[in-house]
Amino acid sequence: GARTLGTSLCEPEAVLRSGRLLRLSMVQSLNLAAVRTTARVILREPALALPHQRVRDISELDFAELREAGCHGVIFDKDNTLTAPYSDEVHPRLAGSLRRCVETFGAERVAVLSNSAGTP
Repeated sequence: GARTLGTSLCEPEAVLRSGRLLRLSMVQSLNLAAVRTTARVILREPALALPHQRVRDISELDFAELREAGCHGVIFDKDNTLTAPYSDEVHPRLAGSLRRCVETFGAERVAVLSNSAGTP
């Protein structure tokens, strides 16, 4: 099975095997490392937190080009990026793009975040 990477992350490799995003139980916890990293980015390099490219959907992204430009990984928001809101099904048109992203960066460098994981 897939490993849980955090309370609201799932391993894209599992998405590609099953075609479904995993529902993970939500556990409230304080991630101090994430708070420190976020504060550091906002205070020292705020440009890193701003979009530098706009696309209609992930099928328009060239993941090999991003990697060559120095990107080390990709984080996707689940709802309205990979799936319809509150759905576990990756939109069929995007499954190939998600697969190419994982092939380019490796499953350990692709994360899917959701603020609705576990929501009915």
